[in-house]
Amino acid sequence: MKTETVLYADVLFLIDFSMDFISLYITGKLIHAPLSPLRFSVAAAVAAAVEVVSTAAAIPSPAGAALGVICSVVMAFIAFGRGSAAPFFRMVALLWSSGALLGGIVTAVVSVGDGITIAGGGAHTNPSYYGVMFLGVALALFAVELIGRVSKKRSAQVSVEIFGNKVEFLALADSGNLLIDPFSGAPVIIVSESVLATALTSEEREALVSCSPCRAGERLASRVRLIPAKGIGGDKMLCAFRPDSASVDGRKTSAMIVADKTKRGGFGEYDGVAPSALL
Repeated sequence: MKTETVLYADVLFLIDFSMDFISLYITGKLIHAPLSPLRFSVAAAVAAAVEVVSTAAAIPSPAGAALGVICSVVMAFIAFGRGSAAPFFRMVALLWSSGALLGGIVTAVVSVGDGITIAGGGAHTNPSYYGVMFLGVALALFAVELIGRVSKKRSAQVSVEIFGNKVEFLALADSGNLLIDPFSGAPVIIVSESVLATALTSEEREALVSCSPCRAGERLASRVRLIPAKGIGGDKMLCAFRPDSASVDGRKTSAMIVADKTKRGGFGEYDGVAPSALL
């Protein structure tokens, strides 16, 4: 009996670990965050261990739900880092939703037809359970790939006025652009520096691209803000500036602008990247 209990705990841990890892993958794909197998594995292992203990201790529903929320927060922190409060908790909500999506699809597949009967709670002894579980996982990942491809095709017309000069460009609407000014909370739009050639001098654009505020010049320096960013290459600082005005698809926004060295058309055939939340 003791051997069977250990076996069940081991299998339950592997199932929970797999589900949590895939939930992190789904979240990372949807927000276009760097996908780190090591960080995902650590986050999924911690959450799976808590879930196994919770199941073994038969924690009642209210406390169990609260523990699930805490697990989502811990998983998001380990896998993606903290960042600013609002984007972080939106990411936690997305992680929670991804887990619900995954669990819902698996449950729906298991329930097709006569369903799968597990005698005595022995899910780990029924090969069919694993078949439908992995089928459900495959359907969830397929749905995420479709969602990701559709979201990447969305675009936004951005209009910016800088020192009385109007600049317009087409930007990729990306849910993964979570950059904000830490002081004002303003979102950030990234654009190829060459697009700004009619409004800023080459020296001003170079100062922004190289993130050298001291070289930005008198008229631009007072508008510059340093924006912390995380990427595949690690943490870095970006130089953003506040334009006279800005609008996305005709709607005014307080967004700040980051000049990037990427050439025109280099953002998936677009000239810049705008947060999809602005649409």
